[in-house]
Amino acid sequence: MSSAHDTKGTVRPESRNNTASNSIPASDSVDAAARRAFGSTTQYLQAELEASGSDLGLLEKLNDASITKYEG
Repeated sequence: MSSAHDTKGTVRPESRNNTASNSIPASDSVDAAARRAFGSTTQYLQAELEASGSDLGLLEKLNDASITKYEG
């Protein structure tokens, strides 16, 4: 009887499905995933900083307008 299992019922490594993700070395896939994660995080943080800068610019303009209006 030819089976992918040994006598204890565990799957032998050579019998596992050979998918595209298995053909990529683990270190390469981890490296690529880390680069994507850090790239996405970088984009998010840059957008947040730009939004904060825009908010600060608007607040400064409102402050200047208030000073001009209520200066006596």
